[in-house]
Amino acid sequence: MSKAKPKKKLWTKSAFSFLNDESSIDLTDEEVIPTKKTKEDILPVSTGDWIAKFEPLKVEDLAVHNKKIEEVLNWLNHYNCTKKSFPGQICLITGPAGSAKTATVRVLAKQEKYVVKEWVNSLDVETQHRLGDYDLENEQTYKQSQLKEFKDFVLASSRYKGLLETSSKNLVLVEDFPNVFLKNTEGFTEILQQYKKSGRSPLIFIVTDSKSRTLNISYNLFPESLKEQLGINHISFNPVASTFLKKALKRVQSIMAQDKIKDYYKPVSQDIVDTIGLSSQGDLRNAIINLHFSSLKGAPSVAVEVIKNLSSSQKSRNKKAEKKLKSIGKDESVTMMHAIGRVFNPKYEGSNLTHQPEDITESFSSEPKNFLDLLYANYLPHFSSIENALEAVECFGSSDLMMTEYRESQVGVVGLNVAIRGLMVSNEKPVTGWMPVKGPKRLNRKDHQDVLRKLGLPRSISLRELITDYKGYVENIRMK
Repeated sequence: MSKAKPKKKLWTKSAFSFLNDESSIDLTDEEVIPTKKTKEDILPVSTGDWIAKFEPLKVEDLAVHNKKIEEVLNWLNHYNCTKKSFPGQICLITGPAGSAKTATVRVLAKQEKYVVKEWVNSLDVETQHRLGDYDLENEQTYKQSQLKEFKDFVLASSRYKGLLETSSKNLVLVEDFPNVFLKNTEGFTEILQQYKKSGRSPLIFIVTDSKSRTLNISYNLFPESLKEQLGINHISFNPVASTFLKKALKRVQSIMAQDKIKDYYKPVSQDIVDTIGLSSQGDLRNAIINLHFSSLKGAPSVAVEVIKNLSSSQKSRNKKAEKKLKSIGKDESVTMMHAIGRVFNPKYEGSNLTHQPEDITESFSSEPKNFLDLLYANYLPHFSSIENALEAVECFGSSDLMMTEYRESQVGVVGLNVAIRGLMVSNEKPVTGWMPVKGPKRLNRKDHQDVLRKLGLPRSISLRELITDYKGYVENIRMK
């Protein structure tokens, strides 16, 4: 009879040797400090909302151009003057990510003593409903339509105030759109039409620009015809300028140095702050997040090391920073002023354009008509030859025809490309010198009807036809 083999020990003494190892760390002990980190690197436990500490509290804290602040404030003041006759007014604010759209609305609403009622998409539309006693057997569930839920919120928020609210002035804010509206634009239009009739507070929609036509909310939900029909005021924000960005980051640094929260942050060099501002490309939110994580005690130092490893030459620092920090920053984008300069003053490398029209078009493919209107308002003074200007006008005409095509989304982008390429190629001798950039002139419905009456034109002429065709011809005929 063979002897039974001894059972193999699953756990040996060496398997538990780590319990007596002085270099090991008890993960259940909150007071254990890793030996590799110094006392200055330890991050205290924070339970608050850190981003709320850096929110602007007054108009002076906003990193936005004064003209944009005035546009939003003027719209609120106009609403106060006309709310008895038109209580359900609507405003659309668009712009790139991190351009302080929401912050501007909140600061001005607080200044004008409005209570902001913001719509937030519900995480779960399945609602519990109990009948009679709270008996689990009689418990029923049903799914509430997001469209109906959104409609009820918008209309109710404009009419009623909370029990603990002292101000009776409500401002309805929508920044988070239900996905159902991307497929059911008619339902969204019906809600706006009903709000125009029965709303009792100002309604502001905030939309972030998107290069994808299918995800471009301002294009899909707010077409020009709807904005003209309901009198929706459209305010477009630009990326934050570098001077405002530096001012905002300096303010964030001063908040970090306050006694209440200074234990959470370590000082960073000005070179790091400048490089973070450069990599953000006008996105203020992106810059603040990068500065926050670069300044945290105990945070990984990868982002800071990437910045420190930039080479020494002061002249090449900006270019290298732009390449090195794309991992923590945002992709390079063309700002509005850069694009206008490249279109009106094209540069050549040999026989090829330095900046390709396709690259400029791609930066403004989310709303091609807005950039095209800006080119319309500013192109003529940059031409020194009338023959070259006529070539540009022909390209504008082709672009206009493409913009009217609504069945194919990419045709509008091609139309913008035709206009940009036509301006760059036809302008053989651009006029040099400083020339201010004028915004496209927009008429509201009241001004539209007044102009038609003064010119003696029929009321059936649309606003676009008036601006592009009738107004100029009628005025020229009168002068002759």
